[in-house]
Amino acid sequence: MFGPFRKTWAALTAALIFSATAASAHSFGTGTNAFDAFVEGSNAVLFSPVSLLPCLSLGLLLTLWQVDGMVRAWPVILGAHVVGFLLAPWGQSWVMPALVLVGMGTATLAALLPRHGRVEALVISGTVALFTMLVSLEGHAWLELRAPIYAGIFAAASFAIAAGAGLARFALETVRAHWMRIGLRIAASWLAAVQVLIAAFLLSSTG
Repeated sequence: MFGPFRKTWAALTAALIFSATAASAHSFGTGTNAFDAFVEGSNAVLFSPVSLLPCLSLGLLLTLWQVDGMVRAWPVILGAHVVGFLLAPWGQSWVMPALVLVGMGTATLAALLPRHGRVEALVISGTVALFTMLVSLEGHAWLELRAPIYAGIFAAASFAIAAGAGLARFALETVRAHWMRIGLRIAASWLAAVQVLIAAFLLSSTG
């Protein structure tokens, strides 16, 4: 019964791992117009498992903390994005595996803990948001890129977290049963497992 689903998850996991192991510092083109540049910046977050999975993990954890956890943590997330933008020129290659490890820890906490505290949620929010910007802008000097690229990165980094939080909130409010919360924690455990494998590949390739 579950055979096709297992094969689908296995194929998806393999695709995420192999695409992550091929990742490197993002190379942005000049773009033909502001919209293309915005999309290019967004893609640096949304189409990179290294950045996307930690953001989704954070969104899931925030909704498990509070149904409106994303809204409550938004000021911290935005502030951490700004700090990451300012510190990005000093980022090194280690920021990529570091983000995956942070995402892995975030998903693991979401899976293991039945309840979450305010300090935990806000500290994790700031950490994930900070490293997302460091990874997305790794290898680029400050203000080296066009403004729409930066706008795309900022928008996508927030959207990825909001997507994880929104999907989790939709599930909780649509199916008001205790097992749905358990189901979200199982989803978090899958996110953690994928990021463990990605971190292992990244660390072994840099070792």
